[in-house]
Amino acid sequence: MSERMKLQTLYNTRDLGGMETADGHKIKKKCLIRSGQLYDAAKEDLELLQTYGVNQIIDLRTEQEVQEKPDPTLEGVKQIHLPILTDMTQGITREEQTEFSSVHEMYAKLAEDPSAIINYMTLTYTQFVTNSHSLAQYAEFLNCVLKNESGATLWHCAGGKDRAGFASVLILECLGVSRDVIMEDYLFTNECLKPEIEQVLEGLKKQQDIPGLEEAVKAMFGARREYMEGIYQTIEDTYGNFRIFLSQALGMDENRIAKMREQFLED
Repeated sequence: MSERMKLQTLYNTRDLGGMETADGHKIKKKCLIRSGQLYDAAKEDLELLQTYGVNQIIDLRTEQEVQEKPDPTLEGVKQIHLPILTDMTQGITREEQTEFSSVHEMYAKLAEDPSAIINYMTLTYTQFVTNSHSLAQYAEFLNCVLKNESGATLWHCAGGKDRAGFASVLILECLGVSRDVIMEDYLFTNECLKPEIEQVLEGLKKQQDIPGLEEAVKAMFGARREYMEGIYQTIEDTYGNFRIFLSQALGMDENRIAKMREQFLED
């Protein structure tokens, strides 16, 4: 699995370095870093990331998210904004959001049927591989990663689970990591985000402790196998297999994949 970095405030920041490919190679360390948002990061954590070699940060959040919680500006670090989604569609729809007078009322409603969140999140994930805007942004993401040959690229969304999670899947697929290892690493996100999820749940329970609340929160903020399996199934139904998807939808042909492997793998 990816290696969780020892940071004070960034619980879900992980180096893909050290992960093994199906043919026995290893991903180089200090090159490929996944994370959650950096807005509230401790100064010491940001300094450590720079010391670690991060010289490019790719923010996958929406325009609204960036305006509300902008990334800190870091000297000598190139910062790129590639919004995967055009609006806040993760978890619940914009229309649904307007129906609730408070976040507590929202969760009370969602707790009535946590399975609805699971179904919605599964559909949201499929947007990553069916929406033309999302595909174009992910293609540019891979292009930016390939261009950075002198340091480490860090990419993030809000929690580092969904948009950043699939960005990690794309890189791991390009590098030849097995599907089982990729899924294991995706689900490792739950362990990394556990403090944040528990904090959200504790705050909500102080206001209202209702049946289904914990399941609803975990469905929205956690990583679930069916979310990622939905993406894989959609890709196979549409393109036949992941390799064809990488080539046709994201421009990652054999030459570019070979370049990525040369750049980020070692014996």
